[in-house]
Amino acid sequence: MRYLRSCRFLVILSFTIGISTFIYRLHSINRNLIVHSKNILSNKINKRLHLLRQQLSHVNFSMLLYRPSSNQSQSITYRCRECKSNRKTLYIKATVDKQLKQKMYEKISSTNFLIEWSQFDDISMETASDYVTPVLANKYLQNIVRLLNISSIESTQTRLFPLLYEILFRPTDHVMTMVDQLLIKLNNNKSVKKQLICLHIRIGKNPTMIYDEIRTYRDTMVEDMIQFVDKNLTINNNSMIFITSDSMKVNQDILDRYNTTNQSISIPGPIIHIDRLSSLYSSDERCTGFLKVISDFYVLGECDTLIMARSGFSEWASRRRYLIDQFNQLYLYCRGIYQVTGDQWRRPYNIC
Repeated sequence: MRYLRSCRFLVILSFTIGISTFIYRLHSINRNLIVHSKNILSNKINKRLHLLRQQLSHVNFSMLLYRPSSNQSQSITYRCRECKSNRKTLYIKATVDKQLKQKMYEKISSTNFLIEWSQFDDISMETASDYVTPVLANKYLQNIVRLLNISSIESTQTRLFPLLYEILFRPTDHVMTMVDQLLIKLNNNKSVKKQLICLHIRIGKNPTMIYDEIRTYRDTMVEDMIQFVDKNLTINNNSMIFITSDSMKVNQDILDRYNTTNQSISIPGPIIHIDRLSSLYSSDERCTGFLKVISDFYVLGECDTLIMARSGFSEWASRRRYLIDQFNQLYLYCRGIYQVTGDQWRRPYNIC
């Protein structure tokens, strides 16, 4: 029982990367329990779960999905808003402070942190780091890893993220509706499914995101992406362009450019950064903005072609494409546009 509880703690910890507002619901991925819905996104998620079950049939899923029956059991959350006063809480914010981020990485990769943190009832974390690979390589946790039956080859963020994401998180009905309203446009002609070409443009500090950092080497990103699309990709009645950006102006410019034949789409709503919320937005606008962030994330995982900025947001979203072909038609903007060819591919510059 102690191993099961530690494993549950371990798996959720390894996934905590800063995408913070999903309403999460643990659910079985047994294919006999999959409920087929008319909902487009729901069907896609169920298909992924079925494929995951087939490809990773050796993994101890019952251990991954174990959930203690007592509500007094230890929990780990992004932000524990419902913690009772009599529960001991550890709060960690490792999103900006580089020294703290490094200390967290060292602790999770090389110490028996499960024992140290067992004194707390709730652990609330904010982080934008990947802890999947280091936590599974931690020598103090190898008994748990063996019980999970995850091989060393599989113990990487690229291989495990699609699994952890789909079994730990489920979009709300509101998110699924927003995504479906976009995806249904790809299937309005039942005989031909339109190709979805996605652009994620992250330019940094601008009037939409005044608290953001200035991103260097991105002055011509918009023009470069447009030229790449026009030169290398087929834009016709069987394709659509999805745009998500940190700039309202960029969004509108792309929509206008490809809107002559109604081929450009986006999810409406305020543009926010989950780590840099602007005080200019009301609470309702922030909520709507978060819904847009989550919906954008799901759509980016459904793209046939994805051209992305150097950004954790689109890079994590692209990993949901793994089961189909994560690296098929995947491009990164890094002082130019380069095709990402596989796990071993490295971007040409550290700063993009």
